[in-house]
Amino acid sequence: MMAFAREIQRVSKSFYIQTPYLWFPIEPHFNVPFFGWLPPPTRAQLTTRFSVGKKGKFADFAEAAAFADHCQMIDMFMMKALFPNATIHHERVALLTKSLIAVRDRFD
Repeated sequence: MMAFAREIQRVSKSFYIQTPYLWFPIEPHFNVPFFGWLPPPTRAQLTTRFSVGKKGKFADFAEAAAFADHCQMIDMFMMKALFPNATIHHERVALLTKSLIAVRDRFD
C-alpha cells in the first residue's frame, strides 16, 4: 500500500483514489457483515472451511491466506498517512462511511 501511494503521488499531479473503509460493517471483498474485522489468519481459515460470501470456499490455505492479506482495509488515520497532501472525502451509506477517497487536484 505504501509503495503504491508513493508512486501515485510521484507520477501524478492530480489523483482520485477510493478504498473501502475498515469500520464499515460489510466487508466488500466477501460481502459478509463484520468479516473484515477478523484477523487475516482467521479469515483465511474460515474461507478454507466454508463458502464465505461471493468468493466461495478456497481449496488451498496458502491461496486463502494470500487473499486475506491482500484484502486489508484501512481507516482514516492510515488514509491520511498514505496521502498527506490530498483531501480525504467520505462516501456514505445510511450515515456510515462506506469508503474513503483521496483527491488531489493540481493543474499547474
